[in-house]
Amino acid sequence: MKLHLLILIFFVVLLSGCCIRPWRYEPSYPKDAKLGWQENNGKLSGRFVLKKGEYTEYKGLCVEVIEIFDNNCIDAFEHSPVFVKLKFVKMPEKQTICEESIVEGSFGTGGSQCDDLKNFGIFGMGSRGINVSEGWADFGLENLD
Repeated sequence: MKLHLLILIFFVVLLSGCCIRPWRYEPSYPKDAKLGWQENNGKLSGRFVLKKGEYTEYKGLCVEVIEIFDNNCIDAFEHSPVFVKLKFVKMPEKQTICEESIVEGSFGTGGSQCDDLKNFGIFGMGSRGINVSEGWADFGLENLD
């Protein structure tokens, strides 16, 4: 019995310092989704599927995916979410408005550094899914209408 306990403790200590690649469900590409910019009473919104380095631009606002963070090495007992980092740029000045990281499956208003997005009618953003193996993020920008 003591030997089993010692072996169990040994493996727990060994695994707690190991780097493991967690298995995760990869979402399918949203084939039937209505993608692209929408405008309602001068306020912008939209749903997009972009890869790292890709961007979309409309009415003076450019949104670029600058990073997709996956968990290719985590602690054996840690759960760390996947997220996409977006950069918002005012065009044609190419002035960075803000950068925001969105956790997969979340929706929020963005940090205070993104308050200037309200000038475009954008009051929230969220990620519907991130496919790490194919390298794309499905995210949306929302207005209050």
